[in-house]
Amino acid sequence: MKQYRGSFTVEASFIISWFCLLIGTMILLAFYIHDYVVICAVADEAAVHASLSLGRYFLTDSGETDITALLEERDVPMTLVYEWAYQRMERSLLCVSVDTFQINESKWADKVEVSAIGSCRLAGIPVQFKIISEAPVINSQSLSRRPEGEEETGGE
Repeated sequence: MKQYRGSFTVEASFIISWFCLLIGTMILLAFYIHDYVVICAVADEAAVHASLSLGRYFLTDSGETDITALLEERDVPMTLVYEWAYQRMERSLLCVSVDTFQINESKWADKVEVSAIGSCRLAGIPVQFKIISEAPVINSQSLSRRPEGEEETGGE
C-alpha cells in the first residue's frame, strides 16, 4: 500500500486559494472598467443633449446670441437631461456609485461641460474617479446637410 505525504494537499490548497483570489479580483476589475465606460458614455451623451438645447440661443443667420430668448430662458429644462442620465446609470452600473453628476452650462460661452464624481471599493480599497466631458454648443447651422465635398446637383 502506497502512502502519500500531507504536504501535497497543503500546497494544493494554498495554490487554489490564490488562484480563486486572482480570478475574483479580475472579475471585480472588469466590473469597474465596465462602469467607468458606462459613466463616460452617459457624460458624453448628456453633454451633447445639453449643447443641443443651448444651441437654440444662437441665431443661425448672424451667429450671434439671441438675447431675448436667453433672458426669457426659453429652453428645454436641464432636469430632463439629469433624469435621463440618472435613469441610464441606475440600470447599467454594477459596482460603482456616482456621488455627483453636474452639467455646467455657460449660456454665453460655446461649450457645455459635464462632470461625474464617484467611488468604488475594489478589494476593500476605496477608489475614486472624476470624469469630465465637454461638447460644443450646436446650432442648426453647424449640422451638415450633405457629406463634405459633395456638390449640389440640379434635379434633371
